[in-house]
Amino acid sequence: MMPLHSQDLARALASASQEAHRLAHPFLGTEHLLLGLVAEVDSGAGNFLRRRGFQPRKLRAAVRSLVGRGVRPGETEPPPTLRALGTLRQAEYLAQGYGHPVNTLHLLWSLLQDRDCDGTRLLIDGGAEPATWMAELEELLAEPTRRRPRVFTFGQGDRPAAQVAEASRWRERLLAAGERLREKIVGQDSAVERVADTLTRSWAGLLGAGRPMASFLFVGPRGSGKLTLARNLADFLYGDSERVIRLSLNEFSDELRVLRLLGSNYGAPSEQEGILTRLVQEYPYSVVFLEDIERAHPQAMEGIHQILERGHVFDGRGQRVEFRDNVVILSVAVDPEFFEREGPVGFRLTARDVLTTQERIEREIMPELERVLRADTLGLVDEAVFFPPLGGREMTELLRAWTRELTHEMAQKRNIRISLRPEVNQRLIRRGNEMGQGAGTLRRLFVRDVANSLARAMLENTIREGDSVEVCEVDGEIVVHRAGTRPEKPGKRRRPVRQVARAADSGGNSKEPLGPEAPPEQES
Repeated sequence: MMPLHSQDLARALASASQEAHRLAHPFLGTEHLLLGLVAEVDSGAGNFLRRRGFQPRKLRAAVRSLVGRGVRPGETEPPPTLRALGTLRQAEYLAQGYGHPVNTLHLLWSLLQDRDCDGTRLLIDGGAEPATWMAELEELLAEPTRRRPRVFTFGQGDRPAAQVAEASRWRERLLAAGERLREKIVGQDSAVERVADTLTRSWAGLLGAGRPMASFLFVGPRGSGKLTLARNLADFLYGDSERVIRLSLNEFSDELRVLRLLGSNYGAPSEQEGILTRLVQEYPYSVVFLEDIERAHPQAMEGIHQILERGHVFDGRGQRVEFRDNVVILSVAVDPEFFEREGPVGFRLTARDVLTTQERIEREIMPELERVLRADTLGLVDEAVFFPPLGGREMTELLRAWTRELTHEMAQKRNIRISLRPEVNQRLIRRGNEMGQGAGTLRRLFVRDVANSLARAMLENTIREGDSVEVCEVDGEIVVHRAGTRPEKPGKRRRPVRQVARAADSGGNSKEPLGPEAPPEQES
């Protein structure tokens, strides 16, 4: 059931019909809806537009200049066009999401979303910035939500005082962007700096209009921090690290499945919308993270090319889907050997050496990427960012960070303090290098060896709340024990307390089994 129309919207629609009749137009279009919104002085949208310099007389003259005047007077209540009906329906959907009756602010937001309609063209000609205005309208409609978080759209132009203040706050944030983006990332300072510099260019309006907010090519082995940086970027821009639309283009590598990516005009209704286009419409402010683009079908690469070049794409229903408020990341996974052609890429370098390293990696790898992928598509990305494989020092820093997280969690829940011996770190790093896949494999080993051993020790009641615990290696196995006590060998099992008590009562001479017979201990 659609939400009811508010009184101010009913008056605005009546004014729109009067404007269409006055201009002798046989149909009610989006330009008349805009005139109706401006005419209602006491409505939210009317106040919003008038504060930004839009007056009924000037706007009426602009409508006559854009679409002309009719030959003879039309009906008193002309029927709406299909586009006007779609605008009203979109306003109803928006109001339904907020749980409000449809009002003039919902209708104005719906007008701004369709940038090809006459109403929005009139606003843009008058100096409106649709994305910025939509963000302001969302703040007026409700508190920031998970679906549409509060976000400042990059770009230049005349803005109200509130937008100028918001731009100033973003300037301060961008100055500290490097530190924010480095959270939970180890050993990729040069990659973070490239991303931060690109965001600064986007804020300054130097990346071009009508394109995504920013676009990147992430190149590096698996487990080198590409996805972590994408999540940090989503948290920095949109206030939510989960606002990452992650798709593997390996799933769209043939002609049948590639149609599901952007939609097909001859498929089933569910396939016409497209997976990527539907997600971007649902989460317009998000990071689009496309993995394995080297395995994508050429038709999928053509769609990505259009997104990077024009900032929008059409789905199978012919509906335009905007990517201007998104950050688009193309991710390529390469073998670690690619970074060792002129010697290993180290991390103990000065800032100047690190910048030279990024440029050298780009010279070495980009020619091969252009042979595999479309060179014109790679030329459209705003920045290529390279993630060298992590070394031993970086792996150790990751283990320390995970240990701190585990220690904090256990201190909050069980009041248990944890410390890892150096040989445990060395063992995990050695096994991680043998298995490959970078930080992801190391994380799984940490959970499997350390966290599981800790949980087993708590289950067996060998450690209790308030204990200080040490994790060490004994005979090639991970052992958890209380700090200050001697760790036992993994194969050695303690005699149950119940058996020890019964043996003491019988003088230690009883030969009958005391409960279930324990398996014999293996020789160490």
